[in-house]
Amino acid sequence: MRAREILPIAISFVIFAFMLMLEFDLKSSLAVSIIAFVISTTLLIWRKRLAAGIFGLAIAFIFNILPFELFLEFMHMDIILFLLGMMVVVGYLEEVNYFEYIIAKIIPYLHGHPRRFYSVFIGLGALFAAIVDEVTAILFTSVIMLELSSIYKIEPRKFLLPITYAVIIGGTATVMGNPVAILVAFNGGLTMFDFFVWATPVTIVSLGILILYTFFFLREDLKKLYNKMSEVDVGEIVDILSKEAPESRKPTVLFLSVLIPIIVHGEIAKILNMFGIYVKPKLILVSVALLAAAYIIAFEGDMGMGVFLHRVDWQTLVFLMSFFSLVGSLEYVGLLSIISEGLVDLSGGRVELLYLYISGITAFLSPILDNVLTVATISPIIIELGNLGINTYHLWFGTLFAGVLSALATPIGTSASLVMLGLLEKRRLKAVTIGEWVKMGLPLAVIVTSLALMTVYIRAYGLNFM
Repeated sequence: MRAREILPIAISFVIFAFMLMLEFDLKSSLAVSIIAFVISTTLLIWRKRLAAGIFGLAIAFIFNILPFELFLEFMHMDIILFLLGMMVVVGYLEEVNYFEYIIAKIIPYLHGHPRRFYSVFIGLGALFAAIVDEVTAILFTSVIMLELSSIYKIEPRKFLLPITYAVIIGGTATVMGNPVAILVAFNGGLTMFDFFVWATPVTIVSLGILILYTFFFLREDLKKLYNKMSEVDVGEIVDILSKEAPESRKPTVLFLSVLIPIIVHGEIAKILNMFGIYVKPKLILVSVALLAAAYIIAFEGDMGMGVFLHRVDWQTLVFLMSFFSLVGSLEYVGLLSIISEGLVDLSGGRVELLYLYISGITAFLSPILDNVLTVATISPIIIELGNLGINTYHLWFGTLFAGVLSALATPIGTSASLVMLGLLEKRRLKAVTIGEWVKMGLPLAVIVTSLALMTVYIRAYGLNFM
């Protein structure tokens, strides 16, 4: 065994012993140490995260830390099925090159204008993250940017960094923008309209800050891009992006038939309730995604089944099922109640102080642990606070922005950043160093996270800081 493979085991044993020293019972100590093992394995040995999650489940079953019936309850199958359906839809759109088709239509209007080109790509990355998801958005924007970089003969890294930041920020605008938004929406019972009111305006302002901020960092690179653009025929770019472009009507209809019901899913649930069909809004989300996936599998022949088998990230889905369930085990052994009651005592029951505590903890952990793992761990605590009678509505938005925007500081904070770095590695291009990332990302993370959390705080609680 290499040192990196031994370290997660060592960390879990140290935490287990520390918990026992603090006089926690055996089950509580074991539950925390299992989660620590899964998180540390995910961070240190990414490819073995699924094995760690499954191993953790087995240990939890053996020691009755997680009864099987609660495993089924805690796995958040609603989130898993929504992700499954959306992965099929997005996989189909990728398969028919629909996103490239869209870019090919707008690129002629950007050629010769580097600032406009850059700003629109920032906007597109954020928009596609908001309406699809951050992983898909970074995949298609990164691939397009890499292709354009090869045409213009420019260094892609410096442009990929802010585009990655835009995708991450854009994912906070809607329910389906990234896994953190999905977690927050499902656990907090938030609708798309809640996001439009509380999240989308902050996202737009943050994107404006990103554009101005990176104009400063890329001022010399934008001058070089202008010179390179003058040497290239725009028709060549359109030809590359339009290669094997789809007949656009059917993909567009499918895309809108998913997007529109997702936007108004809360209103759909209300209408059904008026007719005596009582359904939770989040189940409308799940059903829309599954109906679209069923159509693709049933009517797109071999391609539809191929999308289901090969475009769905089964490893991630199974890992999330295992991790959600293991975090749920903390509720079963009583730790979440202890943590939640401790936060209530510390804050004196004042929700504005709870907002600051939870947002601060989330913002600190996300760049280190990965924002999905952080928010998946924090969410049950917020739910437990709700069970204690605390109004948690605004806590969810604080957790959203703290979890996502603070993760801009490091390359391991989000799935999108890891995907972008993986693309550079796969194409054997010069990698982004930790120093390069932190130099641009850390100040940006501090600025936009502080702005977002302050905005939500003032809108929710006024200027009461005492």
